[in-house]
Amino acid sequence: MYVIQFTRTAKKSFSKLPSVEQTRIATAIDRLAADPTLGKPLKGVLKNLWSLRIGTYRVIYRIFKEKLVVIVFAVGHRREVYRAR
Repeated sequence: MYVIQFTRTAKKSFSKLPSVEQTRIATAIDRLAADPTLGKPLKGVLKNLWSLRIGTYRVIYRIFKEKLVVIVFAVGHRREVYRAR
């Protein structure tokens, strides 16, 4: 099992989402603890990051296999989450 950690920015953006979406996203993030490769790897400048799709929302995260840690960097709507990374 992997440990899930959030950056301060990810916590803040997650807390601003509607509660219904928070529940859906939290359930999906919990599944990452068992299998962090559920998302898809990103390319280009973001090549070390992964993206998990939950409807129109995305969770951007990085997997540290040697430490068994998944760090969530961003949570947000798909049109905004990839900006300024």
